[in-house]
Amino acid sequence: RSAAPRKLNVDPRRLEIYKEMLESLTGTRAALFLDELGGVIGKVPVPEMFNALKQIDADSLIIDGEIDQKLANFCAQRGVKYLIGSKFSGRIQFPDSLTLLTQENLNK
Repeated sequence: RSAAPRKLNVDPRRLEIYKEMLESLTGTRAALFLDELGGVIGKVPVPEMFNALKQIDADSLIIDGEIDQKLANFCAQRGVKYLIGSKFSGRIQFPDSLTLLTQENLNK
């Protein structure tokens, strides 16, 4: 599947949490790791997020930056269910186990 719009089956409360957290991250170049309940379990600079992903068992990852294919694939391999970023960098093949959200999705 590509980055074509698709129906998102995401709890509206979860979307609101993601939207607020992404807005609070804007300009920080940071990545937030969340547990299943939306609690923050880690925060690192974006350049360190791949190393952190190897050590943190996160349900969601919110980044102040673009989502690229490498990040989407890595998150899927690590069991992340939700990946939220400012926008997509190029065309993305969505891993089936991962829901990708951007600022645009969250503002609808």
